Amino acid sequence: MAVLLFLIAASSAFATAFVLFPILRRHSEGLAAGYVGFRGFENVFYVAGVIGLLVRYLGVDTGLGSPFMLLAMPIALQEMVFAVWLIAKGFSRPAVQSYQTGHRVAAMN
Repeated sequence: MAVLLFLIAASSAFATAFVLFPILRRHSEGLAAGYVGFRGFENVFYVAGVIGLLVRYLGVDTGLGSPFMLLAMPIALQEMVFAVWLIAKGFSRPAVQSYQTGHRVAAMN
């Protein structure tokens, strides 16, 4: 069951990046590309977690104890940094308004 939940989390994390890409691109092309890249990088850790759970379930002794919790740390850090950034900086009002009206804003400050 946990493996299935990890796979759902991985697919939803990657889908979130593609849904937010056009919105973030209006604000900053680099931010949008970085967000998609970090979400892709996050999926590497989800897959590693799935492999770790399967190894444990099958009873293979790796001698590592539980290092898979360490794999979740970069994911948690990325989520917290992005949340704080959105709270502190937020989206610029012209970008949101242009998205609502369908016009692209050329430059944002």
